[in-house]
Amino acid sequence: MHERGYTSVELLIVVSIIAVLAAISIPGYQDYVASANRVKVGSGYDEAMRFVQHEYTKATSRIAVGLAPDPPIPNDDAGWIALLNPENESAPYGGPAYLSGVGDADSGAIGIDTTGNFLDGTAQVILTRPAFGDFVAAVSVTISASGL
Repeated sequence: MHERGYTSVELLIVVSIIAVLAAISIPGYQDYVASANRVKVGSGYDEAMRFVQHEYTKATSRIAVGLAPDPPIPNDDAGWIALLNPENESAPYGGPAYLSGVGDADSGAIGIDTTGNFLDGTAQVILTRPAFGDFVAAVSVTISASGL
């Protein structure tokens, strides 16, 4: 009478094969995740630049024809963060995607620093992409309402 089942040698071989496959695939997966997070931070930064420029241009055009800016142009960091991140998306390693100040290199949050007032032409928004992942240094851009 034959018993059905696997021998311990067969099970050991299967476990060894799984361990080898995991050892090969895990570093590649980690590289993939790091690359995706870097792209998320870079595209969020680029999108924020285009968005702020667009809102300043749109508001300037509306004022030129006698209309009020719609939506109103924020004069503080919290207002820009609310416009840039209405769905409260997260940074790659948790926390909000946009922060007041210079951002956060640990989480990948993009920094926003607002100065001045749009209506008197002194408004500026400084966006900072943190030194995150392979980005070796933080990069900032200043978008000015008077520079349109």
